[in-house]
Amino acid sequence: MVSLTPFQYKNPYSENTEEYTVYAVNCTNPEKRSGFMQGHFYCNYCGKGSFFRFYDESPYQCKCPRCEKEFTVEDDTDDEDY
Repeated sequence: MVSLTPFQYKNPYSENTEEYTVYAVNCTNPEKRSGFMQGHFYCNYCGKGSFFRFYDESPYQCKCPRCEKEFTVEDDTDDEDY
């Protein structure tokens, strides 16, 4: 079962960004400055997007905060880009 903990996040490296909601996945006391992976992902069921932060290794199991269905997030980052 996947649990979500919402918190407000602001990019510390940009002066022009506003706070936005990020959902910490399976973490009840999220560290707001670090996580294993964070990104904007779309629900496989309702199609709505949200920001999520994961603290575990893949596969990244997630739950949509709107329709509350669980889905798997694909990490599409290319390690060669970093």
